[in-house]
Amino acid sequence: RDQVIKTLNKEIDSEDDKKMRNGMDLALCCWDLETNMLTFSGAGNPVFIIRDNELETIKGDRQPIGLHKKMKPFTKHEYQLMDGDKLYTFSDGYSDQMGGENEDRIKLKNFKAELKQIHTNKLDSQMEHLDKYFENWKGNMEQMDDVVVIGVEIKF
Repeated sequence: RDQVIKTLNKEIDSEDDKKMRNGMDLALCCWDLETNMLTFSGAGNPVFIIRDNELETIKGDRQPIGLHKKMKPFTKHEYQLMDGDKLYTFSDGYSDQMGGENEDRIKLKNFKAELKQIHTNKLDSQMEHLDKYFENWKGNMEQMDDVVVIGVEIKF
């Protein structure tokens, strides 16, 4: 966090609320291959885990990496992974994309529904499905933000 603040906010006084604060959201996962323990911290972003057809959300903290009015240490979550678990991290660009019949955002609930529908498919097939869903939703609207979705299948 200190390096991000230093790099992105070189000319900003952290005590001055009137100046722009630059930062970013992030989902950081570490998989210990010996214990199969997932350690996760999120700056604004969650991680989704699908196990036995159930999608669990591990929420990140509601603060960016960077200057924030109420900066506090990030929460460290630990989660015991099992063979067959599927993990998904993503940027907010997917769920925030405008489009559809009502020119609305995709939203996390729709993104979750798509993941639950396709999680048993091979990862490359999931990627193709999510790409098509996104493009169909977006239609002729401009892409609003970066879009990253990372899916990992846990295999022991």
